[in-house]
Amino acid sequence: MDGWMDSTGWMMGVEPWRPLVDPDIMDQFLTALRGPQQQQQVSVADTLSKLADRCQQSTQLADRRAAVLALRGLSHDYKQEVGAIALNALLTVLEHDAPVDEEIAKAVLQAINTLCEVDVEIAGKTDREAALAHTDTVLANPTYTQKLLALIQHDASYVRLGAIHLLNTLLSNRRAAVQAHFVNAPESSRIVITLLEEKRDVIRTGQPIPRYVST
Repeated sequence: MDGWMDSTGWMMGVEPWRPLVDPDIMDQFLTALRGPQQQQQVSVADTLSKLADRCQQSTQLADRRAAVLALRGLSHDYKQEVGAIALNALLTVLEHDAPVDEEIAKAVLQAINTLCEVDVEIAGKTDREAALAHTDTVLANPTYTQKLLALIQHDASYVRLGAIHLLNTLLSNRRAAVQAHFVNAPESSRIVITLLEEKRDVIRTGQPIPRYVST
């Protein structure tokens, strides 16, 4: 390997490893989890707000991707908080970045699905109400279901599966609203026919995606 070690042990001439998630953001999140410190504690809400801002305002695709990956991870343990603070930011990513970046598409579909899915292991009133509220936010704008229909035709199988899985979750929660969106989308019939002709069972049946599986 070309390059040489400097006094700190880094290999000079070789690009250093860079984390997917901004370490400053994760440090703030961990600080919030640890409890009160001598310095002012950064709350989970502050961290989520910063991640949401990165999704919507950063000019760097890699930065937006890192923020989505972080929100995907936090959505499992902080479902209501992520939904309240960052769902609109995730929907912005779904609309603008998911069609052009496969990694972002997979992550944002999984994150939104986690927010909308009723957790059968919890099955509490609060979880169900949060999931339905998040579903209503997604369905408030037909643009997002149109983006889902487009992603069902994506070349990457896990993006297609993610779109099908989210669409299935939305149907389970608000069937009539989703059907109304389909009626108003002229390309929906052709997409459904394409799905029926799909030879890969995992795509045709819309089986759940294992968490954080990459292709």
